[in-house]
Amino acid sequence: MIQQELEFYDDLKERKPNFYKDVEKFVEFKTDCRRWETAKDIHNISGWTDRYCRELASMSEGRIISGNLGYKATVCATSDEINHSCSRLFSQATKMWARAFAIKRVAHNNLTNRKETT
Repeated sequence: MIQQELEFYDDLKERKPNFYKDVEKFVEFKTDCRRWETAKDIHNISGWTDRYCRELASMSEGRIISGNLGYKATVCATSDEINHSCSRLFSQATKMWARAFAIKRVAHNNLTNRKETT
């Protein structure tokens, strides 16, 4: 069986040389803006895609929060907005952990020729 290897980037600069500059631009823009903006709004201003905005927010070291309303600078957010954003991330993390363990369980059972029991 041929196994395809996936490339993982330890340094996002390999994908986009200006990535870290873009993180700083995003944080500065959202701090100046002081309101929620959707990825579509940000795309219209910067040309950045929704996925790229998520990546920038993820790499902002907590300086950008996200939610149903879009993105906002953490320093401009209320405590309720921050708590809601954190709760959403914790919920997503819990679901990802559960999925990872389920995948491991199925793989283990498959590799040891055991049938899955639920």
